[in-house]
Amino acid sequence: MIGGLPPLRSGLTQVVNSPDKWLEIVRGAASTVEEEFIGAGYEVPAELVVAGRKAQHLSQGGNFVEWAAPSESNTFPNDVLRDWFEDPRIGGVLNHHARSHMPADIYRYLFCSAFAYSQGGASPTAKVFPEALIPKHKNWKSGHFVDRFKVQARSRTPSTVTSHIAKDGHYFIHYDPCQCRSLTVREAARIQTFPDNYYFEGNRTQQYVQVGNAVPPLLANQIAGVVFDLLR
Repeated sequence: MIGGLPPLRSGLTQVVNSPDKWLEIVRGAASTVEEEFIGAGYEVPAELVVAGRKAQHLSQGGNFVEWAAPSESNTFPNDVLRDWFEDPRIGGVLNHHARSHMPADIYRYLFCSAFAYSQGGASPTAKVFPEALIPKHKNWKSGHFVDRFKVQARSRTPSTVTSHIAKDGHYFIHYDPCQCRSLTVREAARIQTFPDNYYFEGNRTQQYVQVGNAVPPLLANQIAGVVFDLLR
């Protein structure tokens, strides 16, 4: 559902938020994660190598991102869904702005997304996290953080989008190691089946809350169709 949207880079906190600094951090993270994979006996996914050696400058996005989508970016499984979501009059993508993360979380996101690639979409649990990437939570190994970081894998049904996504993106990590970020409002909206021409107002936190609190529009549409037939 989100594969056809333009790729973005995460923003940065605690350091200068610039494309060059982001690229430096991603390459450093890829090198560290590759070493951890080799040390743990995991197969190093090609996507991780690409993130380390061929990562490119990307935009952080915005409330409007001009985007002439290439034909191969159409990932919808059928024409019904494509017609429901797409609106060629827009000329771009709305509400597609990546939030900022501290460098340590970018390392963790890259590890998680690469792990999901190597393990058929499964996210890493707390017990397989490399020691160097474990957050400084006193209760990390208590069992309460078993799935603190979760990748929304490319080929799996995504998690239910809740309003908690407004607080942090740890449970909604993008599957692409080259982007190292959590989902944007538009990506969350795609999962919630909002058409692409639905514009969310307010600041980004408010936009996430709107998406997370909503009934999926496509579900509402189908229920309405059934009710209409009964009334008719």
